Amino acid sequence: MTATLVDIVTTTALMATPQGKAGVTVDLTVSETILIDAWVTKLGRSLSYTSADVYRKVDNTKIATALHTKAFPIMKN
Repeated sequence: MTATLVDIVTTTALMATPQGKAGVTVDLTVSETILIDAWVTKLGRSLSYTSADVYRKVDNTKIATALHTKAFPIMKN
């Protein structure tokens, strides 16, 4: 999971440069593994509320909590 997150954010950083290219991973090393527990707190027609706790795998210490609200735009034909 940690390497996936690093890959996503570093690729996004590359895509934000004037060159705008994502590239292909040749090597990726991460020094620590994390665990993420995520759940949906409330699911509505137009909004969803989710949460996640991030833990350091080596000692199961919680290092972050996230709250995420997402909208589901209504698409008109």
